[in-house]
Amino acid sequence: MSDTARSTTALNRSLELCSVARRLKARIDAGDDSFEAMNACQDHMIALANANAERVVYDAFRAKVDACEDPQMRELLASLLTLYSLDAIERGRGWFLESGYIEAAKSKAIRKEMLALCAELAPMAVGLVDGFGIPDALIRAPVAEPEAA
Repeated sequence: MSDTARSTTALNRSLELCSVARRLKARIDAGDDSFEAMNACQDHMIALANANAERVVYDAFRAKVDACEDPQMRELLASLLTLYSLDAIERGRGWFLESGYIEAAKSKAIRKEMLALCAELAPMAVGLVDGFGIPDALIRAPVAEPEAA
């Protein structure tokens, strides 16, 4: 993420924190007790918490991509990071559209890019999942089963 994008993201996060703070204050000023105010703003606070968790994951993932010395592995990890990022945006696209951060055409382009990345990564899916060391007994989806030779 560029310094400009990081600064813009930090500014947007600050604006959203200010927004939820204004909502809380307005509720309390209107006579709600703090518990009622928190419940009324809970959706907003949960969305902010989720966005912060996504940022923490992104930053940690980005650091590992940058630290990777194997060029092929770094490229693969960068593709996974892009997919993670696009998925986060796609899951929140309603909010991004409503807030004016993206337009409908950009939303469609994000979905299209996600599908292209999934197709590109599909041949490596079993190896990628194996990299997490998940025991076979825990992998239940038929798609996860190796194809019969």
